[in-house]
Amino acid sequence: MGIESRDSIYAMEQCYSGGMLDDIIATVALTGMSACAMSAARFDEVSWAADTEGNYDEYVFHWTSAVYGQDPNAQTVNADSDMDGFISMSEAHEYAQLMDSANETPQIFASPIGACDTNLVVNTPIGDLDGNGCVDLSDLTGILLPAIGSGLTDPQFDLNGDGDVNIADARRLVTLFSNPRGASCH
Repeated sequence: MGIESRDSIYAMEQCYSGGMLDDIIATVALTGMSACAMSAARFDEVSWAADTEGNYDEYVFHWTSAVYGQDPNAQTVNADSDMDGFISMSEAHEYAQLMDSANETPQIFASPIGACDTNLVVNTPIGDLDGNGCVDLSDLTGILLPAIGSGLTDPQFDLNGDGDVNIADARRLVTLFSNPRGASCH
């Protein structure tokens, strides 16, 4: 008895996890479901614990941090390479692969093509500082600019990931507006 689903996302950290991709590929071919599958290592490789990030698997530490937007130490992570305000599974994989310093070869499989371009929204869009599901002028004028003016250094306000909270973050927020000119979504 298998698990039935129309769309699936798999992120695997175990040793030889790439070997499971064959099973996922076969299931997708038989059922026509949509799947995005990522593994920390090839079918013939072990997966490694993180070397400097603590007691985590190296690949999944960075993958999870990318999807969540911060690491377990609350350090901001920006894996949004296309700057659309969301993190797709492909972007999370690419970020994790780039940051993974272990001797392993992360793998990715998508069927149909583009299945890994799915956005997994864990929290709110990057830049949505008031949590209303929309990046708009209220995030800029009501939260970010006052934070910059008061000298706050909270990582949630460091939208460009440079370690500082300043006017550059306000410029980045403007590029993340959900609607033209920061119009409200509601």
